[in-house]
Amino acid sequence: MKPQVAIPDWRTDAQCRGGDPEHWFPVGHEITDDNKAAVITCRGCPVREDCARFANRIGAQGIWAGYRLPGQKDAFRRYLKQADAPTSPCAECGATIRHTGALRQTICSDCRNGMVDDSAARARIRELEQIIDHQTIAEFAGVNRHTISRIARGKTGGKVSVTIESKILALRAEGAVRA
Repeated sequence: MKPQVAIPDWRTDAQCRGGDPEHWFPVGHEITDDNKAAVITCRGCPVREDCARFANRIGAQGIWAGYRLPGQKDAFRRYLKQADAPTSPCAECGATIRHTGALRQTICSDCRNGMVDDSAARARIRELEQIIDHQTIAEFAGVNRHTISRIARGKTGGKVSVTIESKILALRAEGAVRA
């Protein structure tokens, strides 16, 4: 009787679960569109780091954590080093900071660079969109129209500079004048 191998808990949350194994375990050296799609799937997977650790532990071959092994072993090892770096919360916003070098930051890069959550600015733009267009909002706020559009569509990665946020929040919907 074959010994039973326990399946790690992280696999239940893996985005590849239930997918076609041929996408993740290609035969030969040809990279197909299916293999490329597998890599993209891996890159957005919530358990990517757990997958990478498991693949490293068992000496896996195929596509694991978005890397084709053994061919991309060096890049895979760099990813593992970064994934296993110690972390701490940002002293200002609580975001996780990965400490990959000797310097141990206490404030995340977004806070150091004056970036804040863009939800308040997006909400104000939505109010203003009821009466004026993005170009007009941009002119009143003194910022680029494309910046206004990106914030409105949620294409900023959830962050906006505190300066731009304050300019947008300073606008009132009534007559679209500065507050």
